[in-house]
Amino acid sequence: ALLQSGGFGRVTQFSLLLLGAGAVMTLVPEYVYLKDVFGVRLNTIFKFYFQAWVLWAIASAGALYVLFYEAEGLGTVSRRLFGAGVVLIAGLGLLYAPLAIFDRVHEFPEAPMLDGTAYLATEQPADYAAVRWLNEHVTGAPTILETHTTGGYAYEGRVSAQTGLPTLVGWGNHEWQWRGNLIVQSERYPVIEELYSTTDAQRTLTLLDEYDIKYVYVGPLERGKWPAAGLDKFKRLMETVYDREGVTIYQRRVMLGGLGDG
Repeated sequence: ALLQSGGFGRVTQFSLLLLGAGAVMTLVPEYVYLKDVFGVRLNTIFKFYFQAWVLWAIASAGALYVLFYEAEGLGTVSRRLFGAGVVLIAGLGLLYAPLAIFDRVHEFPEAPMLDGTAYLATEQPADYAAVRWLNEHVTGAPTILETHTTGGYAYEGRVSAQTGLPTLVGWGNHEWQWRGNLIVQSERYPVIEELYSTTDAQRTLTLLDEYDIKYVYVGPLERGKWPAAGLDKFKRLMETVYDREGVTIYQRRVMLGGLGDG
C-alpha cells in the first residue's frame, strides 16, 4: 500500500527508510555478528533488535498516516474496516501493560517498591546496615576489599555493587564477558585470597598499599570463607570504623613510607 500510495511523499520515504533500517538490523546479525566470549550471535542480536523494534514502531505510525490520509484507491468502507482493525489490534496491545502490572504486583508477598536493595533489610540485615553506613560516611571512590566470585550473578561483590566503590574483583566471569579475557581477574584472585588468609603483617600492608585499598570489609561471606586468623590481623593493622552485627569495616591508617603505621 505504501508503494502504491500515489508517489513517495516525505512521510512515505521516511517510513520506508526506517522500515529498511530495521530490516537490515534484524537480518544482518543472522550472518554477521561481533565475536564475544560466547562465540555466538546472541549479544549482537540483543543490541540490534531492541533498536529495530523502535524503528519499526515509528515506521508503522507513518504507514498508518499514509494509508488513512494519502492512499488513493481505498474506498470509505475499506478505510473504516482497516481503521477498525487497527484500533482493535492497538487496543488489545494497550491492555497488556495495565493488566500485566496488576497481575505482577499480586505476585509480591509485600507491597512493591522501587528500592532494589530493600530485600536485604530482611534477608541480609547485617550487610544492609553496613552498606547504608558506607553510603552515608564514605566520600569519593576509595577501593574497598571484599570477597569475590570467579563466576557471576552471585551475592559476592555486593558491597561494591550497592555503594559504587571500586573493588579488586566482583564477578570474575562477568568481567571476562566484557573484557574478553581473564588476565586481570586471574592476577587479582590470589591477591584477594592472600589478603584475607595470610597472617604476615608486612605482606598484608604491602598488598594494601600496592592496590591502593583503603577499606577492608569483613562480613558473613568473608567469615564463612576465610580463616579466622587471617581476618583477625586487620584489627592490629587497620582502624576499625564499623563493627556491628557480624560486619566489621577496617580503614587504612596514615601511610608512612608506603606502608601502614600499624
